[in-house]
Formats: sequence, C-alpha cells, structure tokens
Amino acid sequence: MWTHKLFSQYRKLALVLTVGAALNACGGTGQDEGLLSSNTQGFSGKVIDGNIARAFVFIDSNNNGTREAWEACSFTDNDGYYSFNPITKTNYCSADATEQQRQYCLISAFNHDNVVIRAEGGYDTLTGEPFLGQMSRRLNVGADGGVNSKPAGEFNNLVISPLTSLMTNLQSETLQSNILRSLSLNIEDLNKDYLNTDGNGTVDPALLNMALKLHKLVTILSDYLTDTYSEIGENTGTPNDASIYVYTNLAEQILNTGESLDNVLSDQALLIKILENAEKKLIELYQQKGYSPPKVKGGNNGPQTLSRIALIASNISTIIDNLIDPTDTTFTQQDAQGSTRALESLIVKTVEEDGKTDTSINNAIDFFLDEQNSSLVDALTSSLSLETSDFYSVVNNDFAGTDFDSVEEITNTSTLPSDATPFGQVGGKMIHILETYLGSAPNNLQDNEAEFYFNGQANDVDGTFTACLKYIEDGSTDGGMKEGSTRGELVAGFWSKINPNESGESFRIVLVVSHLGDSFQASMSSVGTEIINGVKHNKLMFDNGEKITENYSLEGLTDLNFTVPTSNRQCQERLPLRIDMPL
Repeated sequence: MWTHKLFSQYRKLALVLTVGAALNACGGTGQDEGLLSSNTQGFSGKVIDGNIARAFVFIDSNNNGTREAWEACSFTDNDGYYSFNPITKTNYCSADATEQQRQYCLISAFNHDNVVIRAEGGYDTLTGEPFLGQMSRRLNVGADGGVNSKPAGEFNNLVISPLTSLMTNLQSETLQSNILRSLSLNIEDLNKDYLNTDGNGTVDPALLNMALKLHKLVTILSDYLTDTYSEIGENTGTPNDASIYVYTNLAEQILNTGESLDNVLSDQALLIKILENAEKKLIELYQQKGYSPPKVKGGNNGPQTLSRIALIASNISTIIDNLIDPTDTTFTQQDAQGSTRALESLIVKTVEEDGKTDTSINNAIDFFLDEQNSSLVDALTSSLSLETSDFYSVVNNDFAGTDFDSVEEITNTSTLPSDATPFGQVGGKMIHILETYLGSAPNNLQDNEAEFYFNGQANDVDGTFTACLKYIEDGSTDGGMKEGSTRGELVAGFWSKINPNESGESFRIVLVVSHLGDSFQASMSSVGTEIINGVKHNKLMFDNGEKITENYSLEGLTDLNFTVPTSNRQCQERLPLRIDMPL
C-alpha cells in the first residue's frame, strides 16, 4: 500500500503532519497577516514538461540539487504556476491570499543576483502520472533586479522546463549561445509555454518534441544512477536525484561533439559516457560525505546493466519523433495527451525494471519503432487521449500477443472498463481504503488501511484533507511489527483532481502530504470493480512514482457524517486491527 512510503519517510518526525506545518514550511515569507516585505524578492513562473501540477519548487542558492532550511520554497497549482496564475489572475502572494493559496507563493527573504530555481515531484497533467526527476532554471538577476526577478507582488512568469534545465550549469554566455545554436533555438524559446503558445491551447510540437526527448532520456539515465547510489536524496547535503549531473553532462556532450541533439541522444557510446561522467560526480560526492560507494561501479550488474540502460535510452528520440511530428501544425493538446501517455508507458516500464530484464520493454520499443504498426500506434494514442483511458493496463501489458495485435484489441486494452466511475464530489466526503491480504501468522501478518476525510465544497476541484493511516508489516502474534509500522496515525495534506472535465469529474485524485519542505505524493485512480470473497469492491490504483499498487474500497466516496478524528488514538479506534495481535 502507498502508505509504506509515507511512514518510512516520516517516522522520525513522529508522523504528526499538519496543514499548518506544510504552509509554514513553503509558500510566502511567514510574516504576520501575510504582509509582504519590500525587502523580499519574488519569483513567479510555470513548470512544464507537460504542465506539472503540485510540483515542489525551491530556490537552490548553492546549486547543490537539494533544499536547505533557509532556501525559500513553494508548490505549483493545478495549472503548473507558482506565485501568480495568469489564467485565473490569482496572486498567491497577495496580502489577502488564503492559507491554501499561500502554498503556491515563492518569495525569498534574501536577494539573489545569480540563482537556480528547481522543481521536482508533482504530477504531469498531460500523462496524469507522477513527474519523475528534477528540472531547473538559472536566473541572472543583475544589480537592478533585471528582468528575471521582481519585488514581491510583481510577476515575470518564467518557464522552468527541460530546455532551461539543460542550460542551468552553463554560466558562460558563449556556452549558452553555442548550445542554443546547436539546438536551433533562440533565447526566447526558453520562455515559451509550448503547450499553450497563444493562450488558446495551441501546441508547439517542435518544442514539445525536444523537451520530451531531453527529459525522458535524463529520467531513464538518472533513475539508474539514483537507484545505484542510494545515499542521494536520503541524506543532508546530497541532491534529491541524479538529474543535476545527467543534465550537466548531456549539455557537455552536445557542446563537445558538435553533433545534433538526435545524434547524441541515439548514440549508445555517448550515453554511456554521460552516465560514467555523472557517476564520477556521484563518487566524488560520496567521498566528500564519507559514504561507502556501491561495491561494483555501474551498479550491481556492472557494465551489462549500464549497457542495457543506454540501449533503451538510445531509442527514445526516434520513438518520440514517431509519436510527435515536430512539423505537424495541426497537433492539438489532445494529441499531445495521447502521445505523451503512450510514451510514458514505456518510461514507467523502464524505471521499474529492477535487475532482471523486462522483455515487455523490448516489445514496446519494437512496437513504437515498427513502421507497419502505424495504425496500431494511432489507435493507442487516440485511446489514451481520452479521459476514459486506462494507462495502467497499458503499463502492465507486454505489448505482444492477441490483446495487442489489432486496433480493436488495443482500444479495449487502453480503455477503462464500463464499471469504472469517475470521482464526482470530493469535498465533504470520505473514503475508506484497504488491502485485502492480511499476511500469515505467526510473524508475517500485515494490516494496511486508510481513511481520508476531504474538506471543501461540492464543486471544488481541490482542497485539504485529514487522514487516518494504519500500516502494519511483519506483524507477529506476540505484538511485534516492522520498524515504521503504526497502528494508526493522523496526517493531513491537500487533494486535487487531475484534469477534471467540464462537470468537475475526474478518474484520478492527487494526495499530497508535506512537512518542512519535503512532500509525499500519490495519485488515487478509479479503475473499475472487483469481486472479493463474493463482495463487489471498488478497485483503486495508487501511484507514488516509485510503485503502483492495487487497493480497494467497499463503498467508494461516501458522505462524511461523523466527527473527524483529531488524534492518533481516535484513528486507531476508526481502524481497529483485523489481525490477531495484542492491543
């Protein structure tokens, strides 16, 4: 169950997380009554790969890839904006902004002349999936405040994207100009919202194509390194993942070779070199911090695994060209959604491959590259562009066999079953979620349950929640259980619907718990029903970006007609043990 990640991450903090703590950690200056000081420095903008909703944005003043306690932070809203949303004209940093709005305000108590802003986490609204990795942008402010940063309350709406991430560690104007020239870009392209170039939803397929090539390749390479060098992202002073090194070395290879982007991205030898150079930086970091590096350079399986990652990554550029024609002037946002979801199914398969070769990855690559499959690929992207698409069925499919060899079968595979119902009203409702498997006595018992109590009005598409979480692993009949387990904890956070339709309905809800600048996120998707022990249950998929799990709810969303728990003890009363353990 997705609660495992939550409890393992926050058990040292006693797991008593409150909405207030989250807002004090990020969003605004923390001054009385929300008044903004004239000495503060405000930043505003948008985070896009697709639009990244609920991303964690922070000022990385020392460019080390992680947030220190003194560095300002915020989150992005449901459209991917922080500090100011030009669509809704909402100023999240205004003195009269609500507590919930202030979580989207990025204001620094310090003035910065040259600084990096980073974004990570959140959900890509094109794919509906957790955003993997990290993106960044360097701001050269200048003595007079320049054009890249303005006093609090004024807005510049700078874009943070894969294109800006490639430029972050190129501080020389000559190097920046050289790489822009090699990509056939100009400086203005870095600030284009390529998913909405004219404010009316027009997509720039060429920039989207390039952005996806950059970040999906970086995602694959950095995930491999992050998994191998497990200290990063887990200890103070280490970057949150390896993206910071992979982007830097990718930029260096583009500059050093003089090759086109596509040639660099498809050259396995160059990709291995990027991995090796990034790995050198990680080893240097380990030495500085006194950590023991992995026993085998290049991961537990050595060069064979490194070559496997490079082989997969080398095909990404061509696959993206097959999915998104950079010259297609008729390409729409719906087309973008279907194409990026199809691509993301391969990315998710790749980052979840763990030591053993997943042949379905090879099948998927062959499927996307085979010119004879054009009608089948079109059927997949068309189906995945709809709100009724079943992304997880595609991820779990082996891309071979009779369920993936015709337009009809592919459409069936990638469409939610008819008994899947979208989430309608969420505010004022609750949902009880459980895992049905209870393990075995005497020492392998498990009992995982959760109840969410959603605040908000009937038509709200986002709001706050409190929740009771029970997580017991390796429970024993004498009362022992695995470290990090709990019989019931009260937590709090934010919820929001992903891509709600005109009626406000959505098949997926994002759940965010935040504390002291760190956040845990998971999406909850409605994917149909399943009969368990003769009883129909609602089937839910939870995805935290690291693991996708199936969970169930007997009644789904129901009216909240009782007093919401306010303590761990009350949570334990709401979620009594279902296994034979002493109280």
